[in-house]
Amino acid sequence: MSHYPQRVASLAMTQGFCDTQVYGANGPCIKMLPYMPDFYVRKYILERFPKRIPNMDAQNHAMEYMMSQLGTLSQQEIASRLTLNCLSCDPESWKVSLPGAKITLIDSYEDTSLPTSLKDQVGYRYPRAKQALIKNGGDFPYLSHHEEVTMHLQVHLRANGVFIA
Repeated sequence: MSHYPQRVASLAMTQGFCDTQVYGANGPCIKMLPYMPDFYVRKYILERFPKRIPNMDAQNHAMEYMMSQLGTLSQQEIASRLTLNCLSCDPESWKVSLPGAKITLIDSYEDTSLPTSLKDQVGYRYPRAKQALIKNGGDFPYLSHHEEVTMHLQVHLRANGVFIA
């Protein structure tokens, strides 16, 4: 988006946040992730992974799927993604100059592992954005409730002139 901002016609976000300082609190160790052993990097992620939720089969299946996908990534791939997620950045240094009507924020009513303060940042950043709320989305709503996320994405795309057959 930063290289060609004029090409961005609309934005739909799920589980989004602006400021990485909360994750960057582990600062000294983050820069070492690419050099850490494979087992440690995986352990680092799994310790922070959402816990199983009783009576929420869809969310639990989504978490199991994400854990299985973790096994397909190399140590370098995991470390690079964690590093990007955890590096401190200034959220004011990047802006998406889109009207609020072209931005849709897809979120979940229930608690997720994403702190509420981070969820709220996106709402403050884009106060005129459309809010699409999923009742029981969990940490991975695009997996656990993909039908609802797809519906919200279709509504977003249609509102922005893209029609999918």
